[in-house]
Amino acid sequence: NFPFYAISMQIKMEALCQCYPAFLLGLHTNVRGRSVFRGICTGITVLVLVTFSAEDSVVGGLHAGFIGLVCNIAVIAADSFISGKDYSHRRETTTDEAVEFAVLVRQEET
Repeated sequence: NFPFYAISMQIKMEALCQCYPAFLLGLHTNVRGRSVFRGICTGITVLVLVTFSAEDSVVGGLHAGFIGLVCNIAVIAADSFISGKDYSHRRETTTDEAVEFAVLVRQEET
């Protein structure tokens, strides 16, 4: 058995790895923050449960951090798919409105 400080250091590093999908998806997709938050919470919860329940933090040859990361990504994907993106609150800007705005900006500059 490892001392508690070693286990807490292991959990800290693996919890930090749970944030990787948030950075990656935040840069390259339009995923909602709510989905990412739910994924991170799920990943960390699974990580802690597996770490304290499994011997050497390994289940079926897979490390607790990896299991948490897979759960994290699965929750992000499922939540994003289920909730979808709602653009109904946005309104299309017409060409006339864009021209009017450009004229107003130009008048304010002079």
